[in-house]
Amino acid sequence: MTAKENTTLERLCRDVGELTGKVDELVSVHKEIHQDMYGIPGDKEDKPGLMGDVAELKRAHKTQLFVLRGGWAAVVAAIGAAAGALVKTCF
Repeated sequence: MTAKENTTLERLCRDVGELTGKVDELVSVHKEIHQDMYGIPGDKEDKPGLMGDVAELKRAHKTQLFVLRGGWAAVVAAIGAAAGALVKTCF
């Protein structure tokens, strides 16, 4: 092997080592993002992840809308009853 080939081979080995380190770093970042997004497997109660938080917020929002609609129906029914009583006493 010539000196030029040897130098090229060493440079390629060094580049492969650097790329391997970058790939390992990307894999660990991907793992962290996945855990943040979907939660840690087996630990969904304490850390549900962003998707679990979003689902919980949607559930709370639906419950709140249901309660508000029920309250609105009760107010409308009370106004109707009062109007009916008023009409009944006046006419």
